[in-house]
Amino acid sequence: MQHVAKVLLQSSNKAWKIPTRVPRGYEIPIAVITTATEPPKGQFRRLGLDVVVNATWLAMKWALESEDKAAEDALSNLILDWTFDFILFEGTGATAEAQIMKHIINMPAATERLRDFCGLDQGNLMRIAAEVRKLIQSESPGMLTASADEVHTWMKNPDNIRWGIHHVPTLRTVKDLLRNWDSLNKIPEALTILDQARCEFGRDSLFEWPTKLNTILEKSQQNPALLVYIMESLFSIMLRKNAKNPLSALELKEKGGTIDILLWQRRYLAHLLQEYSGMFNKVADSAAKLATMRQTVLSLVAANRVNRCDCDL
Repeated sequence: MQHVAKVLLQSSNKAWKIPTRVPRGYEIPIAVITTATEPPKGQFRRLGLDVVVNATWLAMKWALESEDKAAEDALSNLILDWTFDFILFEGTGATAEAQIMKHIINMPAATERLRDFCGLDQGNLMRIAAEVRKLIQSESPGMLTASADEVHTWMKNPDNIRWGIHHVPTLRTVKDLLRNWDSLNKIPEALTILDQARCEFGRDSLFEWPTKLNTILEKSQQNPALLVYIMESLFSIMLRKNAKNPLSALELKEKGGTIDILLWQRRYLAHLLQEYSGMFNKVADSAAKLATMRQTVLSLVAANRVNRCDCDL
């Protein structure tokens, strides 16, 4: 059974449910640093809620592509009627930036306190920890890099972030967040898989647990291609089983565990294709089709199908 979002995206006729007017209680918060000059129109700095604005413009793109005049008019009314909530952050330079960042973090943090497991996910927490580290460095000239202890001290300070009683991150969590971000930051394919897993399964998926993500990074041995392969393979297992967290930390980490099996399959298939390079020549009538078949065998789908012993090649 396909995900609802996939069915919607594949449909040529979107099931529009667009209000003719934006709810009066909805306002887009805008950062203002000074009252001496008026912020240039079209260059307002938004504070969070970007997903709402971006989703609305994406919906407008779909309406224009499908030439749906009713949806286009409804979206135009929605956009033109948006109200802004201008928030003044007094100070200059790093001081103002620190206040703005605190405000941005505390908006979803407040949601987190109101509704558990909704708001700050693993991806956002990693980015927040990394931004806090950059902020501490900018406020301390000559500092090469802020330590995890300094980042943790800043983050748990209620004057900076109001976590509530049950959501204050531990020092170990902050260390994991920073280490994971440093490893994933330069690999957009890996970050994309994190986002896909969150869209498909919501909170608390396999990749949302820092200890499990640590194991995945350790098993990849700092090899970006290997990391992406492992994450794709694990994501495919989640999809096949329709389970957000089908594997325990021990199953991932132990010798001969799930990740070790996936890596063995990859080495075996790569050796097989090298040893029998002409194995697809009889069934592939073009170079393009041959390349596609070779890539399919080496892909995560082939690896998991071999794991289930139902490969039909």
